[in-house]
Amino acid sequence: MRVAMHPEAGAALAALLPRIDTSALVRASLSGVLSGLLTAAFITVVTRGYRRLRPPRRVGYDILSSKPIGQVSTSARRRWPYRWLLNTRQAAAASATPGRAMWRPAITDKAGRPITDGEGRLITVENASQVEVEIRHIGRESIRKEDFADDDPFTVRFPGRRVMDFQVAWARLLNPALGDGGAAPKPGESDSFTLPPLRMNPQESFRLEALLTDPQPNQDSGPKRPTVILTGFIDNGGFKRYRRRLRRWLAAGTAMVVALLVGVIVALVVSGGSGPAADLVCVPGSVSFKGSTAFAPIVNQVAVLYEQSCPKAHITVRAIGSVRGLAELKGQRSARPLIAMYDGQPSWQSLFPGYRSRAVGVVIFAVVGNWHLPRDVFTAGMTTQEIAQAFAHPLEPQPSFVPRFVPVGRSGFSGTRQAFVKYVLGGNDNAELGAGSCPAVDRNSACLENTTMNLLAYVNSKWYSIGYAEADALLFFPNVRVIPVNGVAPTRANALSGRYRFVATEHLYTRGAPKGLAAAFIKFLTSSTVTADLHRYLFIGCSDLARSAALRGRCPPA
Repeated sequence: MRVAMHPEAGAALAALLPRIDTSALVRASLSGVLSGLLTAAFITVVTRGYRRLRPPRRVGYDILSSKPIGQVSTSARRRWPYRWLLNTRQAAAASATPGRAMWRPAITDKAGRPITDGEGRLITVENASQVEVEIRHIGRESIRKEDFADDDPFTVRFPGRRVMDFQVAWARLLNPALGDGGAAPKPGESDSFTLPPLRMNPQESFRLEALLTDPQPNQDSGPKRPTVILTGFIDNGGFKRYRRRLRRWLAAGTAMVVALLVGVIVALVVSGGSGPAADLVCVPGSVSFKGSTAFAPIVNQVAVLYEQSCPKAHITVRAIGSVRGLAELKGQRSARPLIAMYDGQPSWQSLFPGYRSRAVGVVIFAVVGNWHLPRDVFTAGMTTQEIAQAFAHPLEPQPSFVPRFVPVGRSGFSGTRQAFVKYVLGGNDNAELGAGSCPAVDRNSACLENTTMNLLAYVNSKWYSIGYAEADALLFFPNVRVIPVNGVAPTRANALSGRYRFVATEHLYTRGAPKGLAAAFIKFLTSSTVTADLHRYLFIGCSDLARSAALRGRCPPA
């Protein structure tokens, strides 16, 4: 929230500040330090006393993360033409913080191969959520295997939901015993699983990650029922929910800093602040975004944040391809605000009188391949000439380490394809111009998919296949790997330096200047606050391009 100051108050403050007694500030600061030290000592004494009163054997559990995956408001789901799939860059082991609710995760077997149904289709999880739980021995005495009871096993339960998969993501046990003895249900059949009896010394811990499906998700913001319950018998002990406590030195340091700030804050005046709300202006109404399948997940993520703060705003996002999005804007007859998302810039024939365009940043793309390709393809990479050869002549002899290729591209509605042709194929699009829909008629000829997710699903299931996609969208396709282009990986640093060129500038197109909710949301989307929050994705906002000699020209002044 930005605090507005009356001009007269500002003048009075300006006159007052030079008269502040700095010695008084020093005395207040010293007083704050002393109170901080006393607070730290008190915390230490209380903490040690509490430890002596704890039960001998107690297992505590703390929910580190509980995030709905692909679950946003019911009204938004009704407006979408099809279900979104999930992508998150932080669902790896011991780091379960999904961000972008745009794609569904796929179930894999122990070897990492995706599980498919009888017709060969990838099995995904509807209404998914991911929970990460820390389990720690918070008692005073070691727990032995004999302290557990067979008739009341160590059970992890998620009421109202079904367990699809779980794993021990991170463990710090002197004598781990998690390999055998537990019971995992078949995906979707139970709300719980059991763990084997194990030895735990005081303060030893491990983390569990569970992939869940919710048959009845909450209508607004995902499941609100109890997230996890641990049950079972432990001799002279039991299970208890707890909160992770800060280390004593961190608590003492925090107390000192807070006390010091109390003494100093009287001399400071905050006339304005920056934060998530500083760049947010709530405007009621509705607006639709249509177009780029690469940029749609980012717009959707920001739209969810905006709608949470502004409940009277309704923002829909449809990933239908850059060309189709611009075509719908060009042919629009209704007064409903519509914004087209386009990778790169269209040909002049696609534009129309009175259009306005706004560059908002750069999306990084990647050339990808199925993991059955030789390892050298994913380490040393391929040159642009080799990639062009693989698409144009997949059955002709390739370099000695590559047996053959199965090329898959995007339909003509794709701005991603235009960027691929420009920066990787050198402008030669003949291979995809003559291709049909996947699966290909000939075993190794090129074929086309109409969305990023369909392309990645095809590459994930087809041996020796090669394609291209938004670099952020690969996490839940275990058989898909990134292929460096000319030896350069698709990273933020490489794109900013100009070494990696397979990128596209994302443009927003409108009829005339955007107004109302459309203007307010674009301002929020391009604000420094949101741009900084999007650093975890392979998207570079315009405000970050000024320091890049290679990319600063991608965002002309709005």
